[in-house]
Amino acid sequence: MAIFEVRKGVKRELSSREVKQRVMEIRGWTSDEYNKEYDKLRNRVRAYESYQAQSGVIREKQSVATILYREAKAIKREGDEYKPTLEMERLKSFPSISSGKALQRRLQDTSRWDVRYSETTVAQFSGLINANPIAREIMEKIENPVQREKALKDLAEKLHVRIDESQRAQAQSAIPFGQTAGSKDTIDFDISKYL
Repeated sequence: MAIFEVRKGVKRELSSREVKQRVMEIRGWTSDEYNKEYDKLRNRVRAYESYQAQSGVIREKQSVATILYREAKAIKREGDEYKPTLEMERLKSFPSISSGKALQRRLQDTSRWDVRYSETTVAQFSGLINANPIAREIMEKIENPVQREKALKDLAEKLHVRIDESQRAQAQSAIPFGQTAGSKDTIDFDISKYL
């Protein structure tokens, strides 16, 4: 994934060397420290992707440099107030083992990773789970934590699309609608493909 920078109104893509330099400046790392952190994170990212693939969710490979860059930018922006996202915390909880047989042996006992994945899913979607009966059904019926999170993400996206369409319709209306809270309509969402 490319990283862009806008300077004096001109947008340009940063080279991998420039990305590395920016991260080292923000984090105060030497080149060796950057390489060490890059390697550890790369192993964690690949372990995370392998775990997800075992659960049937195939995602595009993530760029380790992009992850390091975005985290460095967040640290620069937020300073002492910086708190990693739930996704970053989850990612960093995976083992930093180079891919291969050792990683596969480590991921065979998925119970530890399942618990961690479930904890962050509940934290991330607690509002939706509490407010929506379909989300509660997803939590109750889907046992695979990766598929459960995918179902919740897909449901949330479908709800957002519906809300956006409703807001557009209200904006185009000659007579403005009053404030609405909730909907009596049920949303069509099939959880069977996630089971």
